[in-house]
Amino acid sequence: MTKALSHQSDHLPYLDVLRIIGTIAVVLIHVCSPLVVAYGTVSAASWWTGHVLDSLSRWAVPVFVMISGAVLLDSKKTSTAVLSQEELTHFFTKRFWRLAVPLFVWTLFFAWYYHVFRGDPLSLDFSLRRIVFDQPYEHLYFLWLLLELAVITPWLKQLIKEIPFSSTVFLAGLFLGISVFWTQLRLLFPFFIPYIGYYLMGYVLKDVALKKSLRNLVSVVTVASAVSIVFGTWLAFTDRVQLDHPLVLYEYTTVFVVVMSLGVFVLVRQICTRSGVREVLFKHSVPLRLLSSLTFGVYLVHPVVIDVLHHGAGISVMAGRNTFLRIVLVMSATLLLSGLLSYGIELVTRRMRRFFTGTRYVLKDPHAQFPSSHKR
Repeated sequence: MTKALSHQSDHLPYLDVLRIIGTIAVVLIHVCSPLVVAYGTVSAASWWTGHVLDSLSRWAVPVFVMISGAVLLDSKKTSTAVLSQEELTHFFTKRFWRLAVPLFVWTLFFAWYYHVFRGDPLSLDFSLRRIVFDQPYEHLYFLWLLLELAVITPWLKQLIKEIPFSSTVFLAGLFLGISVFWTQLRLLFPFFIPYIGYYLMGYVLKDVALKKSLRNLVSVVTVASAVSIVFGTWLAFTDRVQLDHPLVLYEYTTVFVVVMSLGVFVLVRQICTRSGVREVLFKHSVPLRLLSSLTFGVYLVHPVVIDVLHHGAGISVMAGRNTFLRIVLVMSATLLLSGLLSYGIELVTRRMRRFFTGTRYVLKDPHAQFPSSHKR
């Protein structure tokens, strides 16, 4: 394993690719999960289809955490070991608008949505108890996770800048080891602790290139981990092995998901930095960055779209044959509709941000984000 040459640009196209395929994987998980939990009430073929696709997508959330670490923990962006008050203020202000505001707005939305369509009480007490002691609405736990990680980010950056890279690697591995044995408490605040390892690994692996022999080993181990999740979960459902619960191997802190997530991150980076692939990404940098910019909105809105397709349009993966085709149909429709909604939300929020902050959003020339050797 060797440290690659530093980039001439802060923008890393492979992170855009990871965001896009990670978003597809998240949607696929939510489309397939009803089939998985319906074991015994759906056909074996339908269950296996949903289960395999769900299992192979379990890297998505850990990789998103790693992407955040790769972007936010870059200590080279600060000139001093100790961040100034101005730098801290700028960082937390940016995180506030990026995470805290959407989290507040979408929590209100899902509180109303659950009340109208699922019968949950619409009260501050119920919402607070659900958030603090149980689980935030739907998938919003991820925004809480990123917000908690953001709080410790400036001090992690300071630590990374002061210690050798090898020590950072050790620290990341240590936290990943802790996460495997971590017993998650049903409390919101310490929720981020088992994800610190992923966060640090995003920084560690951001610029790491693999030699061919090691790349082949990583590929084999990644595939083996995915296969272990598939068959281990099947063995748990059929009571051939006794686990805490049948879906324990789906959890993001289990050793197989940890290994698979690290493997996906490294392998996608390796593929995207090959000269031929890099050239293709450069040629299509505008749509690539546009799609990447929509992934956050797609993540937020897609559960509602899936509900509307199921209950409103009668499009579901649960009914009838051709389960795989149904999954593809629901996933494609969800991605398309969520993408359009995300684009609309982005336009509205951009105008609101401009109104409240007095700043204009300027999209940089994507070609300027690449080394000059790739310009035509």
